[in-house]
Amino acid sequence: MAKTFYIFGFSFLCLVLFGLVLWQGELRGGNEVTSVSEGYHGLSDQPGKWPWHIVYQSHYTTLYVDKAARRLMLYESRPDGAPHFVVSLEADIGKNAGDKQRENDHKTPEGIYFFEKKISPPEISFDLYGNLALTTDYPNPFDKLAGKTGYGIWLHAVPDQVPLTRGSRGCVVVSNKVITSLAEFIQLGKSPFIIVPEGQWEKPEVMIQAQKQFLQWLELWRKKWEAQELDTYFSFYHPNFVGNSSMDLEQWKKHKAKIKQRYTNIKIRVEPRLILRFKDQWVSRFYQTYESDQHRDEGEKVLYLIQSQSNENQFQILKEDWVAESPSKSIDL
Repeated sequence: MAKTFYIFGFSFLCLVLFGLVLWQGELRGGNEVTSVSEGYHGLSDQPGKWPWHIVYQSHYTTLYVDKAARRLMLYESRPDGAPHFVVSLEADIGKNAGDKQRENDHKTPEGIYFFEKKISPPEISFDLYGNLALTTDYPNPFDKLAGKTGYGIWLHAVPDQVPLTRGSRGCVVVSNKVITSLAEFIQLGKSPFIIVPEGQWEKPEVMIQAQKQFLQWLELWRKKWEAQELDTYFSFYHPNFVGNSSMDLEQWKKHKAKIKQRYTNIKIRVEPRLILRFKDQWVSRFYQTYESDQHRDEGEKVLYLIQSQSNENQFQILKEDWVAESPSKSIDL
């Protein structure tokens, strides 16, 4: 009897340790853009596949919400860019079905979002939001272009006695038991929060081909920018483009023309971190190093792109964000 109990206890301990490894695994995270994934390493309900919406993920952790299944899945990054499944959790969503269109429609939006800040009691009500809430950037640039309205779409908890079946006002809701653990994986402003009507998974070879197609486009954009071939470079931008400091396309063109007059040589390197997609909406995050004869900086750039309906290998940049990750250096000549 003692021997049987010992074997059972050891087996149970192994299962617990394995679960802790899954939950507490560490985040890992040249001129040519060539980096692609070579395989899938995760465990999930779709073995050997990864989400169609996560094309490349070498940095950050993605929270992936399947509204049809009412599940929230956690995917860790890997250096080769293949998302690694960690865990699937029960989640509640808006009490009304469909994609959010307007304020107070009680629908959960669908698309690619990022977390902005963490809020906890007493700033929020524990009875409504549990121990923690994470705000998102809804409406994102694609939502704004589509004329969608509303605000206050969060990932938050509820007290343990509240069931995850009552329907929310549009937020994604998880149990109070797991919200704190989830938050440990999230980097504000960087970790994606992808919400889809129904989960979709693909084989690695299909996803690697999607990576290659997008990276070819990104490399062409980089080369045209580096060569300062402005007419061709501007064709990569959407008519409703918004840049840093809220510059529209015409202001962007004038800004780049001034830079061309001032800087004679430009070198640009990009290192992909994230490539995400939802329908014809794509988001790419990459580390960028910019160097000219008078200026040098480096940091993370985010492109919001719309894929062409007639040519899936063509994109136009709707919005471009830049966050410096090292002090810029200017040389006055």
